[in-house]
Amino acid sequence: MQLKLDRMRAWHHFWLEQALYPIILSTILVLGLYLARIYLSRSWAYQFLPWNIFLAWIPYLCSIAALVWHRRYPRRRQGLVVLSLLWLIFFPNAPYLVTDLVHLDWRHPVPIWHDIVLLVAGIWTGLFLALFSLRTMQQIVADYTGRWLSWFFVAGTFGLTGLGVYLGRFGRWNSWDLLTHPADILADAFFLLSAPLENIKAIGFILQLAAFLFVCYLTLTTTRPTKQI
Repeated sequence: MQLKLDRMRAWHHFWLEQALYPIILSTILVLGLYLARIYLSRSWAYQFLPWNIFLAWIPYLCSIAALVWHRRYPRRRQGLVVLSLLWLIFFPNAPYLVTDLVHLDWRHPVPIWHDIVLLVAGIWTGLFLALFSLRTMQQIVADYTGRWLSWFFVAGTFGLTGLGVYLGRFGRWNSWDLLTHPADILADAFFLLSAPLENIKAIGFILQLAAFLFVCYLTLTTTRPTKQI
């Protein structure tokens, strides 16, 4: 009995470190607001939001799986590599929710303030899922490269994320298209990066989003609980 209690406490502490409970609460809030909107409007507006939230959960779950694998099988790196690649492929889906603000519009009879809160709650949830999953992956990378070099991994991730979100929003590519149409996606990415002056708006979008995510990540990772006075 005591062993079971110790395991439950260990898992509870683990989930606290991964911020699982507030992320679940935030997800429930988004879905609750969305269901309330359906009830009020009798329409399926913003039906993309639950799907985007679902996709945003995938990198978070991949990071959890990668961390568990890393701790249990530190010498079996093949599984860790597979989970890390899946995490990287699906990671842009989480911050992609930031761009859902483009859909904001007044739709009778639902007040626009309801939709503002709905979309912002979705963005907040996506950022939670993105930043905490990246923190987990940085911890794993730091175990192999050291803390300082792991920040290059963070910067590179945000750069690729900005590019991925741009290709998703404007190129209409999905994460799984990397598995089915990798050559076409790489061609689009190469076109953007090889001629930055001709694609100044795209480069601006990528850099702005990367900078925004980096500042959010610094806010998360550098904040420490204050000691009781």
